Amino acid sequence: MNQTNILLGISNISIAVLMIVLSIPLFRGDVKMNRIYGARFKKSFVSDENWYRINRYAAKQVIGWSIPLFLVGVAAFFVNFGANGNVKTGLVIAVASAPLIVIIPAVITQTDRFHAARSRSRRRSTGFSWVCLTTSSIASRQTV
Repeated sequence: MNQTNILLGISNISIAVLMIVLSIPLFRGDVKMNRIYGARFKKSFVSDENWYRINRYAAKQVIGWSIPLFLVGVAAFFVNFGANGNVKTGLVIAVASAPLIVIIPAVITQTDRFHAARSRSRRRSTGFSWVCLTTSSIASRQTV
């Protein structure tokens, strides 16, 4: 084990533990609505119920994605990154960029929001068209 192993292992484990520790109060519902700490979306601020529900979901995602980061940190202690100064650059970059895993929940949440908004607008337009068609068919039947 060399300095690269120790540095990458400790940094990945530290970030994973930090993310889990920061997510626990959100998961438990201990954080009141605020503009500094938590998942801050427009819908989060609509009601307290939304705030706690959205933050619980975000906390689960962050905790779930912090576990692989923790495991990468543990594995970094045992991976051979190269001997005698012959560092395997690709492997070091892969392990060093592992904290980006924590960004995945944000991407998933944004993608879910996008798809939910699209499906709502489709349902609304489909429902509206159906209501218009139904209303116009009833009106045409009554005039006959």
